Amino acid sequence: MKLSTNCLEEEQRGPFTVLVYALQGDAVVDSRIDYRVGGRAVLDVATRAFLDIECQLEQVDPVAL
Repeated sequence: MKLSTNCLEEEQRGPFTVLVYALQGDAVVDSRIDYRVGGRAVLDVATRAFLDIECQLEQVDPVAL
C-alpha cells in the first residue's frame, strides 16, 4: 500500500481542535488485484489521537509499481 496525505483544514469539534486529512493512494493484493484507496482521518491536535478514520477501496486495472 502506498498512501499520501494532505491536510485539508483545522476545525473545532466540541472542546477538541482537530486536523482533517485527506488520504489517497494505491494498494496491491497478491500482485494481482489493485485498488485505489481514498479516505479521511481526523486527528485531535492535543493528544494526536485518531478521532475518526474512513477509507474507501475501488478495484482498478493492474498498475505497475
